[in-house]
Amino acid sequence: MSEAVVLQAEPREVIGKQVKQLRAVGQIPGVIYGPSQNPVHIMMDWPQLRAVLIRAGGTNLVDVKVQDQTYTTLIRVVDRHPVRRDVLHVDFYAVNLNETIISSIPIELINVESTQGRLRGQVVQEAPTIEVESLPSDIPSKVIVDVSVLKAIGDMIHVSDLPALEKVTYASDPHMVVVRSVYEGVDTEAEEVTTTDSGPAEPERITRKKEDFEEE
Repeated sequence: MSEAVVLQAEPREVIGKQVKQLRAVGQIPGVIYGPSQNPVHIMMDWPQLRAVLIRAGGTNLVDVKVQDQTYTTLIRVVDRHPVRRDVLHVDFYAVNLNETIISSIPIELINVESTQGRLRGQVVQEAPTIEVESLPSDIPSKVIVDVSVLKAIGDMIHVSDLPALEKVTYASDPHMVVVRSVYEGVDTEAEEVTTTDSGPAEPERITRKKEDFEEE
């Protein structure tokens, strides 16, 4: 069980377009919500929030402290400006530590270059993420897939082939293709392959788009 990251927040009364005033002084608006939690509107100091986003991502628990109350949460949504990529708003999902939830976690491929060289083809990652079911404290940060098991062009790795994870069940369709091998130069619309050499993924694993990037 990983230790939860702690984030200090303050209650927020400013909503709507007035939240621009908060961002101007380094405060980022957010909300805590959940199936048994009424929405709690909060604001956070940007430097501290940035450190939490990097450390926690979308899979590690975050204890959000608001005055004398602590909410155990997961970062569910990070809204960014479509051009500047500034963080505009963060949604925190309040969890019950005794109930399983469905989470989307990233898939990381290893041994890509050596496999492509051996096959004289391309390794195509069809699914950048996978859905898993677990207790909130058991959510894995990622699933590592070794593509060296691909023996010939046309071979595939399905969800059912993924490595077993302790206290975790795969929730995606077991027949879903995660990785496949194709001939060199084949045009695909698959996501770019993720390897251990590409650096860490952006911590905000779940994002959304809004035509109006002001809250509520």
